[in-house]
Amino acid sequence: MAVFRSGHQWGIAVAFLVLLFASSFFCRDRVLTILTMMGIAVISVHGLNILTGYSGYDQDLFQAVALFTSRVKGKASKCALFDEP
Repeated sequence: MAVFRSGHQWGIAVAFLVLLFASSFFCRDRVLTILTMMGIAVISVHGLNILTGYSGYDQDLFQAVALFTSRVKGKASKCALFDEP
């Protein structure tokens, strides 16, 4: 299973990497900061997609974590919203 299957795809990938590395020479610091934050967000989202999509977990794991967190916080803060009926 190849990531790049043709020479055209290799060319686009190489051009993107060259543009990415060259952008530090002609972009302002603010633009580079925004691009860096966007890159971190994209990498995080893809990691989460791989974790939940390919390992068989759906939203059940996140619902369980949210339920556990709300129960712990509810008991710690004595909030009536999270109390057991």
